[in-house]
Amino acid sequence: MIYEDIESTCEYNICLRGDNFYKETLESSDIWLEWLKKRYILTTFEEDFILIKEIGRGSSSIVYLAESTETHVQYAAKCVEKSLLRKDKNFLNNLIQEIKVLFYLEHPSIIKLFYVYETSEYVYLILEYLPHEDLYNRILQKKILSEEDCSRFAKNLLDVLDYMHSKHIVHRDLKLENIIMTSDNDYNFKIVDFGLSYESEEYQNEICGSPGYIAPEILRRCN
Repeated sequence: MIYEDIESTCEYNICLRGDNFYKETLESSDIWLEWLKKRYILTTFEEDFILIKEIGRGSSSIVYLAESTETHVQYAAKCVEKSLLRKDKNFLNNLIQEIKVLFYLEHPSIIKLFYVYETSEYVYLILEYLPHEDLYNRILQKKILSEEDCSRFAKNLLDVLDYMHSKHIVHRDLKLENIIMTSDNDYNFKIVDFGLSYESEEYQNEICGSPGYIAPEILRRCN
């Protein structure tokens, strides 16, 4: 991105990835760029982040611990190989749905999506980094959770589900592994992995979810 003072016309040129745009003053150019920054990523993933280490892996993605080159804040970078998206339309649809839903929802118990980058080979989702374990591993470690903490957890879970349903969003894959704890207490958490989520005001009867967590009424419909 380059500024150029065009003397003959007293205009300022902004070169943005090969395209030229003109503004009459430098101040108006700055205002325009600030507006763009809030809506578009003007740099590349390689310019903005460095990958530190792998912290997770799923059927269609790898999650890395990433660090901003500008602020040094750490994030979780979910890396999806585009070749998989071309081979399986379900992967593509799930990724698009996850991006749409996470940009739409704003709740303290839902993981936050900050940016999405696309390269020739990968799509990167830049998510907030959650260093604590999921609920499944928390239970394995502690064996027993107190009644008070379970009550607080249930209240927080019902609160975030009520918020999602008020926005007509159903997660459809809520399980222990998709609930990431956010502190040493046993009731603060964030829900992750919205790839199977659905946005609709209409009843859906599609069979989906993870084995071992699918509701009995769904299983009965399978038989």
